[in-house]
Amino acid sequence: FLRYLVDTLASIGGRRIVELGSGDGINVLAVAVMCPWIEELTGIELTASGVRVGKESLIHPPYRWLRYLTGLGEAEIRKRLSGRAITSVECDITRMPFPDKSFDFAFSMWVLEQIPKNYMSVFTETKRVVEGHTLFMEAFKEAQMNFWQLLHLMNMDYFRASYRSVEAAGFRVLRLEPMGLSKLKFRNAALLAATDHKQ
Repeated sequence: FLRYLVDTLASIGGRRIVELGSGDGINVLAVAVMCPWIEELTGIELTASGVRVGKESLIHPPYRWLRYLTGLGEAEIRKRLSGRAITSVECDITRMPFPDKSFDFAFSMWVLEQIPKNYMSVFTETKRVVEGHTLFMEAFKEAQMNFWQLLHLMNMDYFRASYRSVEAAGFRVLRLEPMGLSKLKFRNAALLAATDHKQ
């Protein structure tokens, strides 16, 4: 999933990046290492504990995990993280404290599973703060291979909306690609959407 994200960033660009639901901040750090052209990286996390761990990771990066995720040595990772503009912000992704068009690329990885009913607020708020592209890696309805996977999701308090919800929020969907089994009983898809005229 991280490689897919990095390849997408490399193909379409983006200099002001935000992760929706950044948890402990490891994705933001890995993207910073693998995409040295990015100027600003922001991780948004709902929990104070997640933000605290994210900030601690900026001071003491988890080199073992970053070596594993990036395939690079510690010296190169240190060099690529040095002086980078990386921040961790505590807030709700349904109400983000940023001006319109603050970022030119946003991404989420398995975050909407925790917002199964209020996901439209995430889509509309993301569209507001992003001028460019967004990559949602989530369990979209169209990613499920059969009725049983959909039934499994229907019996859980879990995100399972159609990509058409993203369109209803004002995005233009560029591609939707199922990404194989990422959970035991269902799978995620990568949905790339644009908020402006970019292709």
